[in-house]
Amino acid sequence: MTETLFEAAMGARNRGCDEIAREIGESLLSWTFKAGRYQTGWGVLERGLCGLAAFAVNGGDEDISLLRTAVVSRLTGKSAPEQEIRDRTARDVLERVANLYRRGHWSSRIEIAIAQSDHAKLRPLLEEIAGLLSPGMAHQKSTI
Repeated sequence: MTETLFEAAMGARNRGCDEIAREIGESLLSWTFKAGRYQTGWGVLERGLCGLAAFAVNGGDEDISLLRTAVVSRLTGKSAPEQEIRDRTARDVLERVANLYRRGHWSSRIEIAIAQSDHAKLRPLLEEIAGLLSPGMAHQKSTI
């Protein structure tokens, strides 16, 4: 579902349907936090947040700002993921940040978008998201 929503959002944006792209992005955000509350082994929270960050960077500074606000809102809401899940996700996101430049033959549209993103904007955004998920992780960003 994460990949499907991400592909639909990017497809809409690439076709110039910005309003639809933003609505699908909101659906991706909702799915990411709803499904990410559970330990399914699929890494929904981490994959969704990385996808959302790549989508936001692709959209520009306004989308990056909107994503920051949306993540804070979801993390302060009553249905926010438990701290243990947030801590693990923050570690996974920081690990992904440490490997932004890895090469591969991706089948994941999210991974392709990450590889093609402006890493100068994506890296600090992902580090910030990790810090929001787990404030104790913020100081570890350069060591992971």
